[in-house]
Amino acid sequence: MDNEKVVDAAKSTEREYGVGYKLIGKNYETADLYAKVTGTAKYAEDFRADGMLFCKLLLSPMPHARVRRIDAKAALAMPGVKAILTADDLPAPADTLTDNGTVIDRKSVV
Repeated sequence: MDNEKVVDAAKSTEREYGVGYKLIGKNYETADLYAKVTGTAKYAEDFRADGMLFCKLLLSPMPHARVRRIDAKAALAMPGVKAILTADDLPAPADTLTDNGTVIDRKSVV
């Protein structure tokens, strides 16, 4: 009888994973499971549309260098290049608000 109490006490202290959750600790199948396993699943990279443009990000080969100017004339002359986007084409960055509510003025950071 004492052994039964010890076993019951051990069972009550064991963790039951997934209790109260729908999927944690349980076997389930997602809707795209078979497509992913067989390689027939479609991802964003697999879709093409007529007139679709692709972009490429070109970074400086010098990690801490300051880029003073960009001459994009040669790149624009290449076949297939439609446009070049640089930081000069983007709006100025906004001021940043930190977690504690302090405003960091972008002019003081630059």
